[in-house]
Amino acid sequence: MKKYLILLLIALTSFNLLSQESEDLLAQGIDLFKRGLYNEAIVSFRGIIVDPNLTSMRGDAHFWIAKSNMAAEQLNEAETNLEYFLQNFKNNSNYSEGLYQKGRLLFLQQEYENSIQVLQSFINQYSNSVFISNAYFWIGEGLYVLGNFSEAQAIFRKIIEEYPNSFKYESAKYRLSLIEFKKRENELLKLLKWSHLESLETLEDFKTRESTYEQALSLLQKKLAIAGQSTSPSLSADTTQYQTTINQQESQIESLKKQITALESQIAALNQKQDSADDSNTVMTDAAIQAMKYQSELLKTKEEALKIQAELLDLLLVNLGE
Repeated sequence: MKKYLILLLIALTSFNLLSQESEDLLAQGIDLFKRGLYNEAIVSFRGIIVDPNLTSMRGDAHFWIAKSNMAAEQLNEAETNLEYFLQNFKNNSNYSEGLYQKGRLLFLQQEYENSIQVLQSFINQYSNSVFISNAYFWIGEGLYVLGNFSEAQAIFRKIIEEYPNSFKYESAKYRLSLIEFKKRENELLKLLKWSHLESLETLEDFKTRESTYEQALSLLQKKLAIAGQSTSPSLSADTTQYQTTINQQESQIESLKKQITALESQIAALNQKQDSADDSNTVMTDAAIQAMKYQSELLKTKEEALKIQAELLDLLLVNLGE
């Protein structure tokens, strides 16, 4: 009997030592993870997996390896370990967080629609999880990236209103401000596009009318020259006076043409700046506003040039009639 008791004591002692060893390896790996030493943490967790005496800790090890892979931006390895964990350790205490991490991993892999679906499934299954507000945040991020600004806006507002103590509270507020900014920017860009198209149409109209005016001017000036040579000195003097007025107006038109060319160059430069802009929303919006301003000035200048040309034609027609 005494012999059996000794054997039992040895067995219990060995079990406690193994349990302590597994806990030490897990704690060591988690500590390395928290310190940002992800590859070292992975080595520690893998020590649990390869040890045949630590099978009870393998689920935790796979979970933490997947988290370490994600933190180290080893996304393919993270996917392999996380899927293995979710398929084989459904009763593990980390399972709910594992599902949340899968949604976040899909976001990092730029699979935004799948990420939203997985995170929504996590929210539906684990409504009391501490990661609920984080899950909503990543859903909002996915919607934002996909351009669904109104839906993203609703999600970020939900975080601010319902989860004021969330770690994602400030990030959600920032995203809301960006969405408002983005909406205004989109409206400006739409207006700019409309203004640009209108400018192009006006430019074509301007060129057509300009060509017509120039032909009419040339013909009328020839007729006036003939009239000036074949009529009385007084009429010739009147023609000279008209010619002076014509020259002045032509000079004005030439000046306006130069303004038009300068404005078109400024608009082209701003459009190029906008096309090559980085993620700075301010740069794009400033360029859009400035371009709209120049577009407006361009249209007004072109219209002014056309009015002067019309006045010039009227003047020549009256002169020719006389």
